[in-house]
Amino acid sequence: MTQPKKPRKPRKKVVDDPQLELPAVGRVTLPAMVASPALEEPMDFPEADEPDEATAPSPVAKPAPKRRRKREPQRAVRRWWHRHWNTTVGLWFIPFAIIFTDAFFHTLSHAMADGKGVPFWMKHEFLMFSLGAVLWFAWLGISVWKWREPRPIYLYVLGHELTHAAVATMFLGRVNRFHATSDGGYIETNRYNFLIALAPYLWPFYSIPVLAIWSLSLLVPSLVHYREFFLVALGGTWMFHLTFTLWMLPKGQTDFHGPGLLFSFMLIYTVNVILLTGALVSLAHSVGWKVYFSQLWSSGLNFYQGLADWLVAAGDWVSGLVR
Repeated sequence: MTQPKKPRKPRKKVVDDPQLELPAVGRVTLPAMVASPALEEPMDFPEADEPDEATAPSPVAKPAPKRRRKREPQRAVRRWWHRHWNTTVGLWFIPFAIIFTDAFFHTLSHAMADGKGVPFWMKHEFLMFSLGAVLWFAWLGISVWKWREPRPIYLYVLGHELTHAAVATMFLGRVNRFHATSDGGYIETNRYNFLIALAPYLWPFYSIPVLAIWSLSLLVPSLVHYREFFLVALGGTWMFHLTFTLWMLPKGQTDFHGPGLLFSFMLIYTVNVILLTGALVSLAHSVGWKVYFSQLWSSGLNFYQGLADWLVAAGDWVSGLVR
């Protein structure tokens, strides 16, 4: 059974209305008069009025572009046995730190008490080295007074990350990403060990090229007169290294997460004492390496002898309490 078709509604004719408003999104400006050859009089197209705020449709919001998240360096993962092992090795480093410190001060006192010739602190080499240190500390005071922090931070961060990268390359690692700014820096490498993590705190980066050029100058007789500049630069760069190392240690660096705080601090302290001792022996001609190593041996014997005596006394005290 067929049903009769419903009659279609007549379509409304679109009549050009001069008062018709244009859409609110993307206002279009039409010309006021358009000449038409088929009409006797020109057609008037008035400009569209501005729609009210209450009736104006809201524009379609475009999706915001996706921002790429800043890639942050990954921290070293420490297992429980790593923590205990690093703590044990850090405790084992304490006697070495005490021995090397004792040997350094005894060597220094030996150099000061030496009555042969001019004392080492009055010699030309030590004075030039001290001049570089004084110049750096003068600039350090100015920067802390003006900016409330040592400057230049960017040079330190650049040398810090370059040291990481250089030591990682020495261990046949590949540096995938390098980032250094005045706000901080990091590297990404496929090789990791405690020497790569702690290298910037152990080796004065900017002193190494100065020492290399100074060593080459000793082989060229015409460069002897320029040794003073190398000594001044050596003193300044060495104090630059020590100052920023001491400034960065209490700031909770991510470099210490892998090796551990105790192990890192003990290793950094011991290596820097050894480097200072080497600089002292090199500048004080009255104190040679033979004197230093004999003093180092004596310091080690005195430490372990004193430790043995203390353990015996502690054992006697405990046994007396038990009885």
